[in-house]
Amino acid sequence: MKSINKPLKLSFAKITLSLSTVMFLLLSCAERIDTPSDLIEANLQSTSDGKNWNEIKTMVSTYTIETSIGGNKVSSNSYSSSIKLPNFQRTELYSRGALTEITLSQPGGNYLIKFKSDEYVGTNIIPYEKVTINSVIGLKKLKDELLLKDSTYDNKPAFVLKNDNTNELFVFDKETKLLLAHISKSLYGQSTLTFSDYKRVNGYLMPFEQVVEIPESGYQTRTSYSDIIINQELSDSLFQRKKEWYVLSKGQELPEFKVKLINSNDSLSKDDLKGKVVLIDFWATWCKPCIKEFPNIEENYEKYKERGFEVVSVSIDENRKKLEDYLNKKPFNWEYSSYIEGGLDSDIARSFQILAIPKPILIDRTGKILALDVEAREENLSKLLEQLL
Repeated sequence: MKSINKPLKLSFAKITLSLSTVMFLLLSCAERIDTPSDLIEANLQSTSDGKNWNEIKTMVSTYTIETSIGGNKVSSNSYSSSIKLPNFQRTELYSRGALTEITLSQPGGNYLIKFKSDEYVGTNIIPYEKVTINSVIGLKKLKDELLLKDSTYDNKPAFVLKNDNTNELFVFDKETKLLLAHISKSLYGQSTLTFSDYKRVNGYLMPFEQVVEIPESGYQTRTSYSDIIINQELSDSLFQRKKEWYVLSKGQELPEFKVKLINSNDSLSKDDLKGKVVLIDFWATWCKPCIKEFPNIEENYEKYKERGFEVVSVSIDENRKKLEDYLNKKPFNWEYSSYIEGGLDSDIARSFQILAIPKPILIDRTGKILALDVEAREENLSKLLEQLL
């Protein structure tokens, strides 16, 4: 009996060992990351307990954003955001407990709505931003543009997905597959967005801390979430623009205005511009996107000035001396350059609904608005002028 049982025990041990080896290999294969798709799927699986992220239809969150420049805190604001996938988002900004701003994303348009002391100030049309609740889901569509590399991050093993077309990097923890950082270029230098303090919300892992750092400019924002609720029922009406939140738009008459010119004692008004196609460009010396647009404006001015195209630059700088120093070094090609006292708090800024800059407004020969904001910048401006002139 002993001689029979012994080989049986050995065989059973071998079988157990073999099964363990097979299980180990299967698990190893399941965790193997050979392609960008492998890593993306591993992240989505590990952050959702194997559920589908597409099961999330709405998300409501509250958070604070602290902004620092050069190590000094310059602002701290509270936010409330409501998202209804795929196209609706409403974000409310509170400063010292008072509502100061609402941004709306919806199929009918995207708007920035400003308030001051509970009083409605104005509405701007803003560029569309895709509504999303997960930074990795969008990478699925880019998988063919991504390269997978082994690396380290904060002295720990990491996977990196690199997009050669945009020079963006997406860094994942090698063990947990969590997204740690998104590195990209901005107008102010290399930007690093880090994700941390992951917490489970109904089984989904979400980062409750997000930090953007741009070392070249000493800029940092820290977003800290206090609460996240998913799949709460939200009405479409929450994301609609109210009638009283009117917006300066195409087809309307340009508001009446009168501004003083920088290099003379003369003033300029709406009546002085009749008979010409005019770009009124609100800008400031501290606005890099404004300055980046100048070469495009100059090119179009030189091309169309003999056909009736005019440019009026209106600065909202608070420091006139700084403005004059800038114009002495880099004067405009066009004649009309002006300055409004009070900046964004001036009556002109309110009547033109200047909530943010750049704020270009293109008007026709009768003084009606043809295009504004993003529709009057970059290649859009060139196309419109080509059609008109």
